[in-house]
This record gives sequence, C-alpha cells and structure tokens, in this order.
Amino acid sequence: MRLLAKVKSKEEKRRYLGANGLEYAEFKLEVSVVGSAVEALAVPARFVGKERTVRRHFLLPWLPRSGDLLVLDGAESARILKSRRGGAELRLPSSGVCLVSADVDGDGYQEDVLANRFVSAAFQPHRGARLWSLKGADGVDRFAHPEQYTMAGKYILLGGAELVLLGGGSPGEIWKSPFERTGQDEVAEEVGREASLSYARTLKEPRDVRVEKRVALDAELPIVVEVYGIRGQRGPSAEGESGTTRGQRERPSDDGNVERDGKKEERQLTPAIRMSTAVLGDEPSLNLFEIPCADGLHVVRFHPPGFGRRWRWRDWRDEHFGLRGGFLVSRSDVDGHVLAVLFNERRAAHLSVRNDYTGPEVSIVHRPRKFPPGRILRTGVAYLACDEVAVGSGSLLAGSLGRPRGGVVPVAIVLRARGPVSRHVATVSAGRERRRVTLRRREIPEAGRVYAAVFELPRASFPVEVSVRAGEERLTMELEA
Repeated sequence: MRLLAKVKSKEEKRRYLGANGLEYAEFKLEVSVVGSAVEALAVPARFVGKERTVRRHFLLPWLPRSGDLLVLDGAESARILKSRRGGAELRLPSSGVCLVSADVDGDGYQEDVLANRFVSAAFQPHRGARLWSLKGADGVDRFAHPEQYTMAGKYILLGGAELVLLGGGSPGEIWKSPFERTGQDEVAEEVGREASLSYARTLKEPRDVRVEKRVALDAELPIVVEVYGIRGQRGPSAEGESGTTRGQRERPSDDGNVERDGKKEERQLTPAIRMSTAVLGDEPSLNLFEIPCADGLHVVRFHPPGFGRRWRWRDWRDEHFGLRGGFLVSRSDVDGHVLAVLFNERRAAHLSVRNDYTGPEVSIVHRPRKFPPGRILRTGVAYLACDEVAVGSGSLLAGSLGRPRGGVVPVAIVLRARGPVSRHVATVSAGRERRRVTLRRREIPEAGRVYAAVFELPRASFPVEVSVRAGEERLTMELEA
C-alpha cells in the first residue's frame, strides 16, 4: 500500500546540478499521514496522523510547500504500516479448531484466522473479507498475493479468493471495501469442534444490495467453507441512492422484479468466485489445472514466458470450460502442493482461466439469477489444501496430512463422487499391511456432498497408498509424510 502524507515542515539540504544539466534541490520533509494514495483501499485509523521524516529531490523552480500532499514510496509506507518485522507466527493446533485475530502478513491490518491441525485460513475484513491465505500443515500457501497495481494505480491485484458480481454493477466494491464483522464484536482465541465468522456490507453499486458472508472450519476436516448471501433491500430508498427520483414510483412486482411508473426493470446478478492460485516466489511456479468437463478431463498447464516481458505470462490464451463434477484441481509441478476447490455443479455456468499479470487467474462463474427485492441469493465454495489428489472423469480423491504429534501423523481423506453413494471404503496400504477406512457422508453448504475420513498413522509407515472405488473407476494416490 502507498500512503498519502501532508507536508508539515521542510528543510532544504543542498542544491546540485543533475546529470541531465538541470538544477535540483534536496529537501528533508516532516510529513503526516492523511490516508491511502490509492482510493481503492482504506488505511486503518490508527495510522492516520502518524509523522515521519522523508527526503525528496525537486526540480527547480518547483519546490515543496507546507500543506502539499506527497505519495510515500513502498519502503516509506511499509515502515509506518509494519509495526514489527514480518507477520505473526501462528501454529496449527494439535486438536480442535482455533479462531484468532492477528496481523499475519505484518502490513498493519488484522486478519481473522481459522486453523485446525490440517489447514489455516486467513481472511481480510478490510479487503472484502477475502480468503487471502490458505496454508496446509506443510506451511505452503495455495494462493498467490501479487499486490500488483494496474490501470494507473486504480486497480490492484490482491490475490487470494474473492467474490465478484458480473453484469450487475461494479465488481470492485466488494474486493476493495472493508466488511463489518457481524454477530461477534471481536475475535478471541478459542478451541472447539467448529468455528465460524460472519461479515456483511451494503453496496453502493448495485444499489441497495447487501452482501453477507459466512466462513467456517470444522475441527477434523481440511475444508474451509465460504457461503455468500446477496440480499436485495426492500422499500424505497432516498433520492440519489437508489436512482429513483421523487417523480417516480418504485414497487416490487408480482414476479419479484422492480416496477417504476408501471414499467418492469428486471434485476439479475451473476456471482463469480475469482482466485489467483499460482504460488509465486523467486521463480514463478508451473501450474497444472485438472478440470472435469462434459467431454472428459481437461489438463491445462501454465508456465511463465520464455521470452519477451517476463512479468507477464504471454504464451497462454484465455480459456473457458464447461464444468462437470463440481470440482477443480490446481497443482504445482515445482513443490507438489495442491489446491482443490468444490462448488455447486448445477449453479456453475463455466470456468474461466485467464492469463493475468502474475500468472493464471481462475473464475468459477455462476449462472445469472433473478434478484427480487427482499430475497436472498446464495452461492458458495469450499477449499481443500491437499498434499496429493487422484482425479477421475467425474470424481476426486484428496489426501491431506496434518500436524504430526509424537511420531503420529493425522491423515484426512476426502472423496468427491458423482451421484449419491450410501457407503465408501478406502483401502490404505503401507508395505504389506492394509487397513480399510470407512468414508462418511458430509454435506457442505453451497458446495455439495463429500465422503470423508480422518485417522492417524505412524510416521514410519509412510509412504502409504490410498485407493477408493468411485462408480466404475478406481482412484489411487500415494501420500508421503
């Protein structure tokens, strides 16, 4: 984030002739923070008014004056926002689920963190309550955090996973706006069987729309659940807020659409979940996407360009896929980390994978839905931080390893299969030893049905092979501790 500061006092240090033959002056400036340099993001109130000393060089005769506004660079802004080096260190609990509030990335903002012995998920209330980070017990984040400024600084790529509304208003107000935490004044550490958080914000565009979000994590599953509720407000709004002037009459019609002076105005929204799933480090990772479609399993590989502008992955075109199976897998060829995403197959229209500045950006676009005032439109998604997966034509077998304790490693197996199944049994093989594990049915809000089991194995028994029959196909994967 770039901060905006006001010049309080100045001291000229020297004048000199630049290499271009022009005369410059160096100033020592005392400045006070007034807000963010980019309108898209708000600055926490505790940083407004903070004073710092900066040095600047000005071309003569244009010299600074008291009261001038100055954009601080990244290093200057970071010294103000970051109260300590790095972010808070959070360890996965050995049992139960933990809910804490902490500045995990050291940027001056508090994140809400849900964690169990398999995963930790950090949400940012100040940025659309987005799922900013999802780490497995291996400590590897499944989301990218590009922090890239585009369009002259008016749009920021922030990474993670976010909700957008297509064709129904500005998609940007959700991702760039602070959400209010509802139902709980503050987040305090607690351990239990399940933990959840709720957020909400009333949008300016589309007008009179309230977005509500609930996130949850079970103590024994590596599945982070997000459910969005998009609610249309009832009743007339004030002039200038709803677009209705005093000379117009607005009322809901029998079919739920809006009538103005007897003319129907249909309202519909197209929700989409947008993710930056490539994990970026010093070298961009190679990402492999496995997408089950009506015509079979599509395997899509992304990699950085070998020539030209290396900051842009130019050797890939944008693609759309019809979905079948209600899941998506993103896998890194570099370190083997895996992200599996579950969603409602009946509500999803298509999958969009586009070439963005820092790698592939994935959007699960839902079907357009009518949006009557006073009703609520729900959509959701679930995320799994996996260590290994096996993908069939319409089925997914995912395995996650938890935080080891005393030489014992927790193992979670999750199966996504098409159609109802009364019972599934997984075969776990370690050398010559075999055991059978029953997978029990679990319903995930707005993301569908899975079959899951959690058990423990001695570290010495790894690697282990896990095999499950799903319909006509058998899925097999190998897990290494």
